[in-house]
Amino acid sequence: MAARTSAFLAFRGDLAGDFDRFLGFSRGPLYVATEDLATLQAGLAELLAPYLPDPDDDRRRLSLATILIPEVDAP
Repeated sequence: MAARTSAFLAFRGDLAGDFDRFLGFSRGPLYVATEDLATLQAGLAELLAPYLPDPDDDRRRLSLATILIPEVDAP
């Protein structure tokens, strides 16, 4: 059983490496006044607009998710 567990852990490590190479994650602070939030969101929409239509060429579809989380205890 130990050999099987060890083999699985090695497989999982390789899989995690592939996952990390393909996907990107980042996080960073933004300092945005409440009244500027709509402007920020509109700017992101404008930046991404050229990539939304299917160009029917060799580009592949990706999914981008964003989450804005207010930090209550942030300095």
